[in-house]
Amino acid sequence: MILFAVFAAACSSSQQSAEKIAEDTSAVQETYTFDVVEDEPLPSEPVVAVTTEPVKYIVQLGAFTSEDRAKRFIEESKSLLQDELELSFSEKVGLFVVQLPAFDTREQAEIVRNGLWKIEKFKDAFIVPQE
Repeated sequence: MILFAVFAAACSSSQQSAEKIAEDTSAVQETYTFDVVEDEPLPSEPVVAVTTEPVKYIVQLGAFTSEDRAKRFIEESKSLLQDELELSFSEKVGLFVVQLPAFDTREQAEIVRNGLWKIEKFKDAFIVPQE
């Protein structure tokens, strides 16, 4: 009997809590207003993607604050590589960058980069899209 009284009181308390939440929610719903946004018509012409030149990928071996240091890196690296290294100044990063010639696909660049990672001097080589 006592157990039934405790159960009934708990249910009554839960019901009162649910009613209180419902009241609070309805009060919030009454005061909140959504902005009305007009639907814009869809364009009658199909949207055409703008095509650009195919992206090429470059394996970058180093970036240096001075051109002399970049040239020294190239000279030190010649005996380790078969490819010609290119030196240029990157306006984007403000550094002299040493890179391999561009590859047509990312997969080609990844194969070369992965091979370079086996040489301690080139363990930081990474791929960048050609600008």
